[in-house]
Amino acid sequence: MDQREAQAVWQRVRATGGLTAEEAVLPERLEALILEQQTNAALLRKLSRRLPGGQSAVLSRTAARAETQTRELNTLHYLLTGRALRLKTPPIAGNEPPREALRDACLRLRRAAQAFESLREEFSDYAEDFGRFAAEARTGSRRLQQLLGTLPL
Repeated sequence: MDQREAQAVWQRVRATGGLTAEEAVLPERLEALILEQQTNAALLRKLSRRLPGGQSAVLSRTAARAETQTRELNTLHYLLTGRALRLKTPPIAGNEPPREALRDACLRLRRAAQAFESLREEFSDYAEDFGRFAAEARTGSRRLQQLLGTLPL
């Protein structure tokens, strides 16, 4: 979301004394996605510490992208609601084999991409941002899928 879009949101909030009907349901949906992205990033960070060199780097970059999306989603949530959101990431299990953890992370990113696509279709004011987030999640999922092919059985 750029500065112009943020100003437009605040002008609507101030002018009407609240959010549009469309925007009223968005914060709740954003909260779920923010928690999902926080969890994805934590899972990827934990897994990156378990894998060597290049594999670890791929996971770290993907985790960093999920963390950036989390911050951007938090910003949008704040612009819509005027309140800072602090969600606690649930504990991440770390005892499953790397292959299973990587498969789970790949599936989680696919689900995130689908959720962003759904939001893109429902909330046209933010379609560009949600479309970008969906594309980034799909790219991350593909990278993890490729990485999965390099792990020993």
